[in-house]
Amino acid sequence: MIWMVEQASQQKNWYKTFHNMLNSINYDLDCNYHAKVIKYDKTHHTADIQPLNNFSDGSKKAQILDVPVSKCCYQLDEWLMTVKDKFNGAIPTPIMHAGAVVVVTVMDHDMDDWDGTAKEYTPSSGRQHDINDSIIVGVI
Repeated sequence: MIWMVEQASQQKNWYKTFHNMLNSINYDLDCNYHAKVIKYDKTHHTADIQPLNNFSDGSKKAQILDVPVSKCCYQLDEWLMTVKDKFNGAIPTPIMHAGAVVVVTVMDHDMDDWDGTAKEYTPSSGRQHDINDSIIVGVI
């Protein structure tokens, strides 16, 4: 009977250990997150962003610089600028701007060697799901 209690205790400990390990792995994987735009470069369509979620101890995450912005986030803004004269200059605030809250996705692989075109590339490292490989895909 004692061996059954011991076995149950070991199983419970293995379960807790495995559960903690999975939580740790998931915590280290970056997939999607929301952030605030700190600075937006209209010419290059990149932004410096501040993730809105803090670490579990309350400390802030570092800003991420020069994050590419998806065309759907700025295309309407650019079109409105071309037709603003038809509206007597009364156009809404640009959708993509400093202070905007954005949805950011993290690419599966290292993007350091991607040139922003449809041309294939070979990642320069084995880095995966890293917050430095972020792309802004939407504005909330």
